[in-house]
Amino acid sequence: MISSERTQNAIVAIMIIIALTSSVFLASNAAYYTGSYSLAGRMQITLVDITASNIDPANASVFPRLALTFNLKTTSAMDGNVRITFMGAAVTLNDDVLSYMPFARTIPLDEQPVHPGYDVNVTLSRTSSTEEDRATIINAFQTDYWNWTIVFRYSFITFDETGSIVWDYTVFRVLGVDHIL
Repeated sequence: MISSERTQNAIVAIMIIIALTSSVFLASNAAYYTGSYSLAGRMQITLVDITASNIDPANASVFPRLALTFNLKTTSAMDGNVRITFMGAAVTLNDDVLSYMPFARTIPLDEQPVHPGYDVNVTLSRTSSTEEDRATIINAFQTDYWNWTIVFRYSFITFDETGSIVWDYTVFRVLGVDHIL
């Protein structure tokens, strides 16, 4: 037992301050970690637009271009630490995989952070580079039959730890094309 009541009261007061500070720190860390998982878990991906351009069936030296626009947004209101590092799409048109058209984008560091209210449109576009892909797009154009299966994939990391990388996939099945330019 401490003989001085004043010393004893000072020790109790210091312990209470330390306990309150620790609990506030613990609560804010818990909210931060919860927010990170909420930001990633509440990510919504939608396919906004499909555009086909540069289509000239009569000119074999002209290769068509496809552009896919996606919207990524999170409904989480909590702050955290999530970064989207890569986006890509595997595209099938009329049951033909456009395997030679890599729709992919590595996200620059300044565009990676996800935050509450995150709402971004991203366009992935490529020009066909093979006769097979050109023929598939020209055939879809001439028959006006556009049957798409698009697998959008993206990767994200949490807490700036590269070992925490997670891949997520969303499959879109769409008939038609939004714009032909």
